[in-house]
Amino acid sequence: MEMEMMEMQKRRITSRRRRQAGFSLIELLIVMGIMVMVSGIVMSLLFDMTMEQGSVMNRGQMQSAVRGATELLQQELTQAGRVAIPGDTTTLTNVIVPTPGTPVAALVASTTGMFNGMVLMIGSGMNFEIVAISNVGATGFSADFQRGHLAGEVIRPAGAFPTGVISDMMPDEVTVDPNGSNANLLKMYGDINDDGNMVYMEYACTQAADGSGRLTRRMMPFTTLPAAKPNFPPVTLVRNVLPNADGAACFSYQSDGLLGNSYVQNVAVTITVQTERPDPRTRDYNIDRTRMKKSLLNVSPRNVYQAWWAATQNRNQYVQPTPQSVTDLLP
Repeated sequence: MEMEMMEMQKRRITSRRRRQAGFSLIELLIVMGIMVMVSGIVMSLLFDMTMEQGSVMNRGQMQSAVRGATELLQQELTQAGRVAIPGDTTTLTNVIVPTPGTPVAALVASTTGMFNGMVLMIGSGMNFEIVAISNVGATGFSADFQRGHLAGEVIRPAGAFPTGVISDMMPDEVTVDPNGSNANLLKMYGDINDDGNMVYMEYACTQAADGSGRLTRRMMPFTTLPAAKPNFPPVTLVRNVLPNADGAACFSYQSDGLLGNSYVQNVAVTITVQTERPDPRTRDYNIDRTRMKKSLLNVSPRNVYQAWWAATQNRNQYVQPTPQSVTDLLP
C-alpha cells in the first residue's frame, strides 16, 4: 500500500514537471510560423481595404462636386429669362390721367429692378393695361398710358425675357453672335435665384488634357457697369475638367429665330472630370476608377420658352426686351 502511494506521488510530480516545462523549440517555431502567416493575411486584407476606401473617397469627392455643380446649373438654367422686381409687385403713388400719344409720369413705391423698355402690367379689371416704360428714375417712370389709374394700383412685370439664355446665333439662325454663348461659355440672366433680384451670370468651362481645366460660375446684378465686372470674379465649381472623349463641347444649344430674337429652347451640358488625386491602388489616373462623364441633355429654360410661345401667339406685349445693361455686359 505504501509502495503504491509512493508511485502515485512520483507520477504526480512527473506530470507537474511536464506541465511546467512549457513548449519545445519546434513547437514554438510552428506556432510562430502560423502567427506570421495569419498576421500577413490580416495585414494584406487591411491594406486592400484601406486602398479601396481611398479609391471610394477619391471618386466620391469627384462625383459630389460634379453632381452639385450640374444640379445648380440645371436649376439656374430653368430660371433664366424670368423677369421680376423685388417683392414681385409695387404700387402707383399718384393718379394717372392718360394723354394718348404723350408719355405721362408715374410715381411708384419703388423702381428697383426696372429698366427703360421694360413691360409692366398695371391695374386690374377694366383698368388693366400693359405698358412699356421709359425715363426710369429713382421715384418713377414715364409711359404712354391708355387708361386712367388710381394711386395704390398694383404694378408687376409682364412676360419673360426671350434672350434669358444669350444665344450663340443671331435671329437668322445662320450668323454666329460673337457676344453670345458659345461652346465653352454659357451666358444667361433674369431672376435666376427666384428672389426678385435679376442677375447676369456666366458659366465658363475650360477643358485641359493635363487636368487643369475648370468649370466656373460668375454672377452679378444685371445693372452692373462693364467697368465693375472684374469686381465679381469667377468661382470654381469643379476642378480637373478634361476634354470630352468624343470631342463634344461643354455647352450646346438648340434655338429658334423669331421676331428679332433668337430663343434658346434647349441647352445640353457635357463635362468630363478626373479625381483630384491619383487612384491610391494603381498610383495613376486609371480611366475607370478616376474619371467620369456627366451629361445634361435638353435642359429647357422654361421662361424663355414662355416668351417664345407668347411670340408665336402674337402676344408680343408679353415679350420683354433685353435690358441695355445686360447687352453692355456681354463682350
